[in-house]
Amino acid sequence: MIPKRLLIPHVLQSAQLIKTEGIFRQIGNIYLLQIDNMTDCMMMNMAITADDNHPIVSAMNNYYSCNSVDEDYHNMALNTIQLAENGADSLPERIHYGRYWQGSQIFLRPLLVITNYFGIRIINYIMLSILLVWLLLLIASNFGRTVSLLFLISLLFVGAPIVPLSIQLSVCFYLMFISSIIIMKFCTIQNSLLLFFIIGAFTSYFDFLTIPQITLGIPLIFLLLKNRVDNPSKYVIILSLSWFLGYALLWSSKWMIAYLLTGNDIVDTVKNSIMLRLSNSVVFHGKTINIYNLFNLIFIKISWWIQLIIFIFVLVIFYVYYKYQKGMKFIKDNSWLLIISFIVPLWYSVLRNHSVQHIFFTWRAILVTIFSLMLFVYYTTKKEDYHG
Repeated sequence: MIPKRLLIPHVLQSAQLIKTEGIFRQIGNIYLLQIDNMTDCMMMNMAITADDNHPIVSAMNNYYSCNSVDEDYHNMALNTIQLAENGADSLPERIHYGRYWQGSQIFLRPLLVITNYFGIRIINYIMLSILLVWLLLLIASNFGRTVSLLFLISLLFVGAPIVPLSIQLSVCFYLMFISSIIIMKFCTIQNSLLLFFIIGAFTSYFDFLTIPQITLGIPLIFLLLKNRVDNPSKYVIILSLSWFLGYALLWSSKWMIAYLLTGNDIVDTVKNSIMLRLSNSVVFHGKTINIYNLFNLIFIKISWWIQLIIFIFVLVIFYVYYKYQKGMKFIKDNSWLLIISFIVPLWYSVLRNHSVQHIFFTWRAILVTIFSLMLFVYYTTKKEDYHG
């Protein structure tokens, strides 16, 4: 219901900045440190495509405006500038993105009233830094400074310092930090089932299908470190299912609610999207190719990152083996961390199209794998209690 005229000046400034930076900006010319300015620009485009005279319909349909369906992504900044300067009538195409809740609009639209893209980035850095420091202090006080340091190292491995530059990438980090802080401060095993259902639902509502796995894996680790249980592996499975139910049920409810409120049936679109995301084909430079051929092209760009991760993994295995004389009990007691480490590879294998097509941001989900493996090594080579 916020009048779009209040947003337009800051959207225009933001789109001009994105045009200058490039829609796929790479920090230090590193492929895996790419900022998805295009999606951020699309979100701003949605914000002023929305008709404030029909807010419910706009919120359900989530249209963005462009000149051409075939080139809408590459010209997103130019289209958004034209939209801001000349209005929606100057662009012939409306692209429907109603299969997601697009919940980030409830923060983005008010922010665009008071500031532009640069200002939002500053706010991101301030807020995410506050949440990170708060969480690190809670980790250190509950589990020791080593665990806090391992979490910080894991964040550095996935390029977290540049995440606040992107609106869409920041969403899951906000959810991960806030959920983890709530768990550290208030949560017990008894109320965790409902909490993880809610975390999954919130992730589905706010996230644009970027790295939702971190809102499950990281809070799950902190919950089970904080609450000692006899069979933690069982809770990993149960709480993961609870998170997934919250995620899937709220997401699918959008399709029914949108149909009831607008009469716009998007089930066929959703089915096509799901089949695409589960397929072995991807679109690359306008052509549909086999996912494995694209992976080979991407691997050339990121091979040294892969080699580094493999090297670290081999070191981890040898280190654990070297410390094996401490007994199988320590391996068994901490095996739940290994289960959590497989959440991300499992997700990648199921949603292989999306994971490879957008690997320049989906790769950051390995935060869960890196942190859980580091903790596995730490706790299997340390006889003191978790809280020691």
